[in-house]
Amino acid sequence: MVHVYECDLGPYPDLRLAEHIAERFDVDVLCGVDPSLVDVDPQDPYYRLALVGGRWHLASAAYTRLMGPYVIGGTDGFREELENEPVKLIRPVLVDTR
Repeated sequence: MVHVYECDLGPYPDLRLAEHIAERFDVDVLCGVDPSLVDVDPQDPYYRLALVGGRWHLASAAYTRLMGPYVIGGTDGFREELENEPVKLIRPVLVDTR
């Protein structure tokens, strides 16, 4: 068993790891949203924190492949459809992971 304080990653270890991964591999990273960091509904499954170009943003994953297929009803019955929208950056946010 590993405790967060033993790893010296601070109160948001997932975000510190995201920063490390982004810097090390030069990629953008998505994380879950901690309601103590950003004022959003914690039950809304579409909100994410996105680390893009070294800056944190509140993002929406609605209608993206990340959220899986959507069941759509019509006159010809129900079908599953996989959306392909990009993740949308809503606004920059200040995330202090230090």
